This record gives sequence, structure tokens and C-alpha cells, in this order.
Amino acid sequence: MKGECNQKYFNCRGQRNDRKADYWGIIKKLQMTVYGMIRKEEQAQTIKELCGHPILADLEGNVDKAVDNMEAIIFAAGFGPKTGPDKTTAVDKNGAIKLVDAAKKKGFERFVTLSSVGSDNPEQAQEEMRHYLEAKHDADEQH
Repeated sequence: MKGECNQKYFNCRGQRNDRKADYWGIIKKLQMTVYGMIRKEEQAQTIKELCGHPILADLEGNVDKAVDNMEAIIFAAGFGPKTGPDKTTAVDKNGAIKLVDAAKKKGFERFVTLSSVGSDNPEQAQEEMRHYLEAKHDADEQH
């Protein structure tokens, strides 16, 4: 596939970026242009170090312009249970749904969500993880 694929991919940078660097490395090897959505300007350097191009936007706001000129989206954002139910709902559920809606408006055919283990049965999760997994489940169901 190397040399054949020069697509623009879009990834939302969350709080934990260690595994996402691995995904970006794979995408780079496929010679794809990678864009990373950041909420704060000071996060731009991390995206640049991964040879990506930062896009300043917020999943809790309007994301329509953030998907301009993209061909596919990989949604990998997520707060987990650390931030409380309001923030989890705003980002993990509503943020994902907003990106799907923006992508559909632009005619996207590809949208990948990195969900979470257990999101298929959130009612079976430990109490501290339940709301997070419910939010992920609800977002998954919208796709």
C-alpha cells in the first residue's frame, strides 16, 4: 500500500497520547497526511513532533470547519471516568456524534471510532467506568 495512499486523516488528541503515537506511526508509513485536533495551542508541538498538522477546535463547540478538506476521520478522543459525567458526555458521546454529523454533511465515506472495551455492555462495568462506557456505547450506536 505504501506510495498508493496519500489521504488526509484526522485524529483528535486526548489526554493519553502514548498509544496514539503508535497509530500515527502506522499512518505515516502509509504516506498519509495526518491532522490532529487540539483544544489548546500549547498542544500543537506534540502533533508537530508526530509529523502531523494541528487543527485548533473543540469537541464541545462547532467542529464543522475542523473537517474541511479531510477524507476520513479517526476519532480517538476520550476522557475516561476521570473528569466526571458532564465532561464525559460532552466529549466521549456528544463530541463523537458531532464529528460524525460534520463528516456526513461533507459526504465522508470513512469514519473510524476507537471506542472502548466494554462499551458493548456498559451495564456490566464497575460503577466508576459505567457512565464512560455508556457514553462510548451511545456514540457507537450513532454510527
